Amino acid sequence: MQAEQSLDPTVFQENRLPVHTLFSSHSAVREVSLNGTWHFCYYDSPQEATSLFLKQKHIAQMQSIKVPAHFPLQGYGVAQYTNTVYPWDGLDAIRPPEIPGQNPTGCYAKVYAVSREEMDKDLILRFDGVDSALYLYVNGEYVGYKEDSFSPGEFLITPYVHEGDNLISAMVLRYSTGSWLEDQDFWRMPGIFRSVSLLVCEKARITDLFVRPTLGNEYKIGKVSFEVSTSQVGDYEYHITLDKQENTYKSKSITIENPMLWSAEEPNLYHYTLELSEHGTVLDTVTGHFGFRKIEIRGRTLYLNGKRLILRGVNRHEFDPYKGRFITEELITKDLHLMKQNNINALRTSHYPNHPYVYELCDKLGIYMMDEINLETHGTWMVAGRVEKKSYTIPDDNLQWRDAVLDRAISMTGRDKNHPAILFYSCGNESYGGAIISEVASYFRSLANNTLVHYEGVFHDRRYNHTSDVESQMYARIEDIRKYLRTGDKPFLLCEYAHAMGNSVGNLDEYVALEDEGEAYCGGFIWDFVDQSLIIGGKEKAGFGFSGPTDGYFCINGLVDGLRNPSAKLEQVAYSYSPITIVIRRDTQGGSIVIRNKNLFVSTEQYDFPYSYTLDGTVIETGMLDVEVGPLETRSYPIPALRHKKEQREEKQKEEEQRDVEKEEYQLIVRAVQKADTPWAKKGHTIVSVGSLMESPDTTEEAEDEEKENGEIGTNNALIAGDMHTGHRHGNFSFLINHHLGELVAIQHKMLNILQSPVKMEFWRAPTDNDIGVNPLLPYRDCKLASLYQVAEGFHLEGDVFHTTIRCGTYQVKVSYRFVNNKVIMEIEAPKFSSDIPCFGISFSLDKSYQNVSYYGNEMRESYCDRKGGNVLRRVSFNPYKDQKPYLHPQEYGNRFDVRSLTLTDSKNKGMTIRSNRSFECSVLPYSCHELEEATYIHDLPDTDKLHVRILEGQSGVGGDDSWGAPVHEKYRYRGPKEKWVVEIEVFE
Repeated sequence: MQAEQSLDPTVFQENRLPVHTLFSSHSAVREVSLNGTWHFCYYDSPQEATSLFLKQKHIAQMQSIKVPAHFPLQGYGVAQYTNTVYPWDGLDAIRPPEIPGQNPTGCYAKVYAVSREEMDKDLILRFDGVDSALYLYVNGEYVGYKEDSFSPGEFLITPYVHEGDNLISAMVLRYSTGSWLEDQDFWRMPGIFRSVSLLVCEKARITDLFVRPTLGNEYKIGKVSFEVSTSQVGDYEYHITLDKQENTYKSKSITIENPMLWSAEEPNLYHYTLELSEHGTVLDTVTGHFGFRKIEIRGRTLYLNGKRLILRGVNRHEFDPYKGRFITEELITKDLHLMKQNNINALRTSHYPNHPYVYELCDKLGIYMMDEINLETHGTWMVAGRVEKKSYTIPDDNLQWRDAVLDRAISMTGRDKNHPAILFYSCGNESYGGAIISEVASYFRSLANNTLVHYEGVFHDRRYNHTSDVESQMYARIEDIRKYLRTGDKPFLLCEYAHAMGNSVGNLDEYVALEDEGEAYCGGFIWDFVDQSLIIGGKEKAGFGFSGPTDGYFCINGLVDGLRNPSAKLEQVAYSYSPITIVIRRDTQGGSIVIRNKNLFVSTEQYDFPYSYTLDGTVIETGMLDVEVGPLETRSYPIPALRHKKEQREEKQKEEEQRDVEKEEYQLIVRAVQKADTPWAKKGHTIVSVGSLMESPDTTEEAEDEEKENGEIGTNNALIAGDMHTGHRHGNFSFLINHHLGELVAIQHKMLNILQSPVKMEFWRAPTDNDIGVNPLLPYRDCKLASLYQVAEGFHLEGDVFHTTIRCGTYQVKVSYRFVNNKVIMEIEAPKFSSDIPCFGISFSLDKSYQNVSYYGNEMRESYCDRKGGNVLRRVSFNPYKDQKPYLHPQEYGNRFDVRSLTLTDSKNKGMTIRSNRSFECSVLPYSCHELEEATYIHDLPDTDKLHVRILEGQSGVGGDDSWGAPVHEKYRYRGPKEKWVVEIEVFE
């Protein structure tokens, strides 16, 4: 088959009908789904394709395929992930507009029976998404051609059909000149991946509708006009009814007094019915919705409906781990509900027009949108992260590409122009700058439908700085943003930030705090919402293991995984993005609870504010605050008195006494929760939780008091000195310290060792993606060696204390062991570290039967010094196998921060409790840090019968400004203990 159109950048469509907005026609258009099984043949190039799929008598010889689908995910060809480089890099020496000679091609065929009644109609074939180029034939005759993978293509096929069976044939090319404009950070997978339908249309009908709502007189007057396009010219009349109005309007312009305004907080929609009639006969009836809202820039500040707007957003690729970019309405609903549940108010359609249902649901749920055209040419101007404008950089000012780029903008807005959720049209992503993109911006403004223009690329090419209405940047450092807020001339927006690759999203609060540092700051979009992982043959993978070149697991950046399981990162986003902030302040007058309502238009009436007091993590009293805070207001409320009587508190403590937990730590926890059911969450859904210690005894003094008690008559502190070991026995338990290693090598119950490995000093963590990106591994290398190679330099006994110095690589650690009954107390004096280290503590392993784990500490499923939410402390129980999951690219995970005690037991309630002289960090995992480090994917991790326990005095944060060079913020870097660290391991049966 010939495919000349795919070789010419000036030819991007033939015979495609103009793209129009989507609305429901109830009388003039009937939609017939053509999704399902099609006949299919696969070829290495269009030139190798035969005419088999064009002849109905031959299609029985073809194979079959499901539509919608990417054909590489059904066994035809290969899937490939790349970020900035083009998928043919290093394989084909080509430059724009050339395309690879090996161009996998899929040929589709389906029979549709046209009835006699349908022969009198206009028959239109609609393809909602095809990657990357489509040739359409009907009954063997060429109908048309389209590029632009993410915009719909409609073709009038009435002249090509006859009554009875008709053969619809499509040839889909992996590559076309349009592929140079689609260099997004995503999987490269050709095919018909969105729905295909046949539209059976009356000859006279509404073909397009531009609904234009405007606001005036300080938002008290709303006007809406309907610009209607029809398939024929006629003496038409129009009748419009609105669901919130009693009247029927014959004018296509309607005025509404005191209109209800649309926002993410109050997504008020007006539903319309528009009838097209002629001489009293109704020809067509369409329905849809619109919303009144006004987005504008005053000075350097972004406003919505007169209030300063902050976008607390995410980027989102459309992706399903089994189906790729074929996604269902059910999956879209799940995504958007998760966003609302986690206080995300904005979505960037990175980097292409999304499935139509996304827009409909954003309108209804209330999510602000940045609608982005299908344009990215990253690989033509950036190499290995360096800006290198080339002679072949496109589109730039190259007129050869002008019409193709403009067509993508026209197609996007043609479909999406009536959605109130869309606040920004984006001219594309990472496509440098130039006159053509500036012309796209001018086209957007010519629509005059109260939508701002966004483009980040002017940051790299200031020739056309007016292209974007806002100063948009990616992954800017906080100090650079502050500088712009002082000196810049536009609102500042982070179109991408907080790179969520692997274990990330540290220090998000610092970015959110910029909201209060300058009126020009208008928020940003986290990169990104969902992992782009594929599950094939039961194994979940990223780029490695598929076709190359590839950027590996750089596509695993989600706040949720591919199956939409929320990560702990999303918990932090929910806290940082909360529209309600709660600060608990203590002072000599009893303190106050300061509640700030960041909502622009709604009061706190929609929330309840329950509070609870806990004693050492156990709830002892609850209540409800009477809160009434208006939009953008802050109010203080007195801290409620703790009414629980002392004797009642002591009764609550009885159940804890046997475990000898730390006593008398009170915390006040205040939450904001949904007062009633919403479309996206049930009553009681938590918006934000904040905790504050009300009484915090000096744990160091307690430890000293306990030591005095332990020295009293009746305690067993005795050591048993041997040739190679020093031990201690108490009841059914015994302990052994190895003289050569200086380590506790045995904790035995009835002579069976509980330990599966010695209690070692720990300096290492499995590098996170951010660790790898900033490459601190050279200075960290001493920590890796120290974690692996340890030996005692000597020991001595001093009374009932065993002293040793352990040589850990280049470091020396002084450790003393003391035993009190069935407890070992380790006093650890760490070396002075000259630079940042990953962590410091102890680690050991237990049999997997000790999988009943509980701790008293930060309630988040995973927490670090730079990602700890609202600092709520409580008692949490979890199963390390069932309740936590490694990242797809294994790395440090499962850490718990600000822990007071950790308990592990088996099914017979035999186990151990670990405490320290100050709060610590801990994790209980099926894998060691070294096993995690060596694996490429989860399925590469070994089967294990051990649980690896890490008790850390501290560790560095996870960072997250970006994953390719941004270090953890200075205040979250770790340099070891500042004073002696004491760890207690108490065993019990």
